Amino acid sequence: MLKFNLTPIASAILFLAASHAMAADSISNQVQSGEGNDAMAFQSASVGASTINQTQFGDSNAAYGEQLNESGSTIDQLQIGNWNDNFASQMDGAGNSVSQTQTSPAAVDGFNSTESFQIGQISTTATITQDGTNHEAITEQYGSTAGNQALIQQSGDGNYGTTFQEEQADSSISLFQGDGGNTAQALQSFGDHSETTVYQSGDTNDALVFQDYQSGSNALIIQDGSLNLAAIDQNGAGVVFAGNDASVVQTGIGNQSEASQFEASNSSAALGVDGQGNQQYVYQSGNGHSASVSSIGNENLVDMKNTTTVGASEGGQSGSGHIAELGQLGDRNTMTVAQASTNNELYFAQNGNDNVLISEQSGDDNVAEGYTGGDFNTVEFYQSGEGNFANTLQADGSSDNTIKITQAGGSSNAYVVQAGSLNNAEVQQAGNNMQANISQAGSSNIAFIQQQ
Repeated sequence: MLKFNLTPIASAILFLAASHAMAADSISNQVQSGEGNDAMAFQSASVGASTINQTQFGDSNAAYGEQLNESGSTIDQLQIGNWNDNFASQMDGAGNSVSQTQTSPAAVDGFNSTESFQIGQISTTATITQDGTNHEAITEQYGSTAGNQALIQQSGDGNYGTTFQEEQADSSISLFQGDGGNTAQALQSFGDHSETTVYQSGDTNDALVFQDYQSGSNALIIQDGSLNLAAIDQNGAGVVFAGNDASVVQTGIGNQSEASQFEASNSSAALGVDGQGNQQYVYQSGNGHSASVSSIGNENLVDMKNTTTVGASEGGQSGSGHIAELGQLGDRNTMTVAQASTNNELYFAQNGNDNVLISEQSGDDNVAEGYTGGDFNTVEFYQSGEGNFANTLQADGSSDNTIKITQAGGSSNAYVVQAGSLNNAEVQQAGNNMQANISQAGSSNIAFIQQQ
């Protein structure tokens, strides 16, 4: 089987060697049946819209189509069989489209590969559809342009899809994968107002989305299955970018999700999981961020730390004006949150058994609240600065609960309420104009307040 390894530049040189005079509304139709066939078509600078249609039936076939300086033109490639290759390239133009489809016969283990490149294009589309097993799909769009769309659809097992958009504005990436160990990767960099959507159904799927040096962009990952990994990276690497949104929705068992927003401002991250044994991580640095994390199930973990040092821990939100909203419904859940700088807020709610929350805030005007219902729950707040507020409540027939609140600074408030048995509450405050209230109902409770 012939494997096309030509880069877009090399293919352009090959095209120039075999080009013809300018044509109007050029159409190239190629149909091949059998094994080991090669189809190649080149079009350049047509007056009207041009079309390349390549259809191959069989195994070990290869199709190559290229269009240069075209507008409103189309490359359409269809392969039915196994061990086939598709390659499409469009350079310098507008309103062009690439459509690549590969289908494998049922109950046949075959590997098909397809690639498309659109360089210096405006308002173009690239669509890859693969039905079968062990597929690979790659599409790239780059070159200071706008309004481009990339779509990859894969159904079957063992699929791999990757898309790349650089120096794009108002562009979009969509990846849909179903059934089996699929991997999806999307990269958007040096652009504004771009969107990426990844949907995966099946088991052991991985989805990685990178939106770097972006402003006003959105990323959404939806996974339905087990042992899935979702990661969204929106970073500025030394330059502050603003207004990006990262969202992850997972259902199943043993899933892991991560949202990373560094050196940015006014960005938001939302992670939601419905399942068991899931892990969620949020890392944010900059100003004006918000994070919302929720999980439904058993043995879930929420971890927000890793950016700046707060006491003995590392903070998941660094900067000013941050908000973290957390909620878990299930058993044996764990939350770890740290915030640094000023104007941070935390709201948490846990309903289940054996839940643990540890929250650290360092700076001014911090607010921490909570609610924990269940058994064997532990809540700890650490606040340092001025104008801090902490409020906790553990009830709903809870027992063996522990609350510890530490506040340093001025004008701090602490409220603790526990209903049950074997509860322990401790509040330490340092500064002026502080207030501490502890109310415990049950037996074997211990309360300790220190103000200095």
